[in-house]
Amino acid sequence: MSSNSSLLEKLLSDEKFVSWVQSNGKEYDAYWQRWIVEHPQYEETLEKARSYLLELGTHRYTLSDAQNKLLRQKIFSSPQFHISEDKKTAPKLLQRRQLLWRAAAVFLLVGLGGWLAWQAMKDSSISTYHTAYGEVKQITLPDSSLVTLNANSMLRYRYDSQQNQREVWLSGEGFFDVRRSKAHNQTQPSSFVVHTDQLTVQVLGTRFNVKHRGEKTQVVLEEGSIQLAVEEREGTLLMQPDELIEVHHSSKEIDQQQVQAQNYSTWKEGVLRFEGASFDEISSVLSENYGLTLYFSDQERMTFINLRGTFPADNVDLLLEAIANVTRTSLHRKGNVVEYR
Repeated sequence: MSSNSSLLEKLLSDEKFVSWVQSNGKEYDAYWQRWIVEHPQYEETLEKARSYLLELGTHRYTLSDAQNKLLRQKIFSSPQFHISEDKKTAPKLLQRRQLLWRAAAVFLLVGLGGWLAWQAMKDSSISTYHTAYGEVKQITLPDSSLVTLNANSMLRYRYDSQQNQREVWLSGEGFFDVRRSKAHNQTQPSSFVVHTDQLTVQVLGTRFNVKHRGEKTQVVLEEGSIQLAVEEREGTLLMQPDELIEVHHSSKEIDQQQVQAQNYSTWKEGVLRFEGASFDEISSVLSENYGLTLYFSDQERMTFINLRGTFPADNVDLLLEAIANVTRTSLHRKGNVVEYR
């Protein structure tokens, strides 16, 4: 087995790495950013492991009782699973059982992975789109709706003919320009639904921005009207143009306010706009969209940041230099880690 393959397996079973990926860099970020700096030759392998975990996380399929039973039968019917009960070999037996249980777990995961792949192939109506760090992409969905996908984001699209419904699953940020659509065998326009972990957006035709990052999901309506259903909350919220609703996942707290909607989607025009942004706000954008981590050797200087201005999204160095000017520090960049001294 090559060193890269071995490392890939270790990463996928490393609790710190899994938590880092699942929390979108909120947990153990400093550890893994230092690791990347110290092991640049393995950055591609780390990114591959990260992509695998993110892809697996987007699937909501579960195994039926029959499929679970079949996998268990395969594990327990394996010749390697049958063990002698000789008391003289008890210590070795315990160790062997532990190894076999690990092997059984791997076998189960392989079976589950095969089932997920089969399920995905069976449902050929699903289309998947990705963007890399620093990449903004405009997508025309099969129903002719337009989606601009921000950096480091993933979108999956499916049309459900039985429900006459278009569904999208979003991780990251996207701006939607939804077209009214009616299938040839349907009398009514099909509805359009956007899913995130904690929130569902229901709409027929409108323009809006959805940002699902870390512990918050934010929806800003530019045109039309949409209805939000929040997980574990009764009823729905009806949004009007120039309105923002933000849902905090852990507390289920909801913030609702009037805004200039177009200020929240300038990124799709290749522009980053800040109106008095703090260090935390800027740091989140740089981490989520570009995979960058910011450090200050003198943390007091972080409080100097109250940034106003417009920056090109395809030249993040200008923003990094502006932060250095505002905080009167010097910029030192190594890989994806940016330190201000």
